[in-house]
Amino acid sequence: MARRPDSATSIMPKPPADSPTASWEDVPYRQLVQSIRDYAIFMLDPEGHVTTWNEGAQRIKGYRPDEIIGRHFSAFYPPAALAKAWPQHELETARRLGRFEDEGWRVRKDGTMFWANVIITAIRDEHGRLLGFSKVTGDQTERRAHEERLRQSEERFRLLVDNVQDYAIFLLDSRGVVMTWNVGAQRIKGYAASEIIGKHFSVFYPPDALARNWPAQELQEASRLGHFEDEGWRLRKDGTRFWANVVITPMRDRDGIIRGFSKITRDLTERRAHEEELRRSEERFRLLLEGVEDYAIMLLDVEGRVSSWNAGAQRITGYDAADIVGQHFQRFFPEEEVGRSRDHLRVATLNRRSEDQGWRVRKDGTRFWAESVITALYDHDGVLRGYAKVVRDMSEKKRMENLEEQGRHLTEFLAMLAHELRNPLRRSAMRSPSCR
Repeated sequence: MARRPDSATSIMPKPPADSPTASWEDVPYRQLVQSIRDYAIFMLDPEGHVTTWNEGAQRIKGYRPDEIIGRHFSAFYPPAALAKAWPQHELETARRLGRFEDEGWRVRKDGTMFWANVIITAIRDEHGRLLGFSKVTGDQTERRAHEERLRQSEERFRLLVDNVQDYAIFLLDSRGVVMTWNVGAQRIKGYAASEIIGKHFSVFYPPDALARNWPAQELQEASRLGHFEDEGWRLRKDGTRFWANVVITPMRDRDGIIRGFSKITRDLTERRAHEEELRRSEERFRLLLEGVEDYAIMLLDVEGRVSSWNAGAQRITGYDAADIVGQHFQRFFPEEEVGRSRDHLRVATLNRRSEDQGWRVRKDGTRFWAESVITALYDHDGVLRGYAKVVRDMSEKKRMENLEEQGRHLTEFLAMLAHELRNPLRRSAMRSPSCR
C-alpha cells in the first residue's frame, strides 16, 4: 500500500533521522522549488512513490498535492509504457548510473497526453545510501508539435525534391562532397545515389575546368556572394558532355558558419543546340544580307533610327556603317520632303507595310530615284520592335522613263507640226487658178 507523509499537503519530505540536515529542509529553497511553474519538480522515495509536489507539477500534470503524494509515479505513464515496465526501468537506470533522462508521452490527471522531457536523479546520503529520487519534468508538447510539423514539412520537401526529374538537386558539405542525390540528378548525370554520395562534386567537370580549379572557385564565389550561377559543360557518368545551368547556394547556421551548399543543375543541351543553330542561321542570313549590293537593306528602331547597314546600302547612299548607324533615316530625304519619312513609318505601323517612290539624297548631296519598302516588325506579343527597310536605286530606270517620255512628247510635237504644215499647203493649192 502506498505510504503517505504525516501531512498530505507537505511539499518536501523530512530527512531521515540518522542523516545530517538535508538541503531540501532549507525553507527558501523549498519556497523556490514550490514557486516554479514551468517544470514539474518533485521527489520520489526509493520505491517511486511521490513525496513532494510543486506548483509546476500541479499545473502540468493536473493533480493537487493531496491527490498524488503517496501514489506511485507510474500513474503518469500511458498503458504502452506500463506494459514494458518503463517506470521501473527509469528508476533502476537512475539508481545504477545516478541519472536518467528520457522523452516520451505522459498522462495528465484528466487522461490527456503530453510530451515530456524527464530527468530522474538518484539522491544519496554521505554514506551512499539511497534516499530517493528527484524528478524534473518539462512539458515539451508544443516544441514536439513544432518539431513534428517541421519534420513533416521537411519530409514533404524531401519527397518533392527526391522526385523532381527535370533538375538535379543535391547537397554538398562545406568541402564540396556530395551528401544527397535526387532522381533528377541520377537521370541527368547518370550516377545512382550509392555511386556518387561521398564523392567530390568536381567529378562532374571536364579537364579544362579542373585545370583552372573551377569547382573550388564556384564554392568560393557562392560563399562570398551568397549565390552563384553559371553555365558550362559538365560530364555524365559515361563521359558524355551536357550543357548545364548551375546554381549554388551556401547554407549557413545561426552563427553564419557555412555548413554546406545546395546545388541545382539543369540540362540545357537541347536549348543550347537550338540557340547555336539559330545563331548560325542568323549569321548566315546576316552574311547574305551584308553581301547584297543591289539593294540597300537596313533595320530601323521604333523611332526610325538606323540599327544595321549592308554593303548595298553603303554602295547606293555612300554612307558606311560608322557614318549612319544611330542616325534617323530621314537623312536620306531631300529637305523639302522630310515629312514623307514620318508618313512612311506611320503607314507601315498601321498596315505593317509601306511602299514609296521618290527622290533620295546620297552622302555627297546628289539625288537618286528610289523605290523603298518598309515592313513593321512585331514580336509574339504584338509589340512593335522596329522596321526592316529595303531601298532600290531606280535612277537609271527613271532616266530611261524620262527619255521615253521626252521621245513621246517629241513625236507628238513633230506629228502636230507636220499636220499644221500640210494644212496651209492644201489650202494654198485649193486657191490656185490651175485648180479651177
